Amino acid sequence: MKANSAKEVTRLGQIPNVGKAVINDLSLLGITRPDQLKDKDGSTEH
Repeated sequence: MKANSAKEVTRLGQIPNVGKAVINDLSLLGITRPDQLKDKDGSTEH
């Protein structure tokens, strides 16, 4: 189930529009938990 707010997110898969492929891509970047996305700029993380 997707989270309704950021406070509810405990797994990457709970973030809207984040599925298996995005989770795999984030894992390749070393991101395995939602809290690791805090303060990240998606346009510079590639």
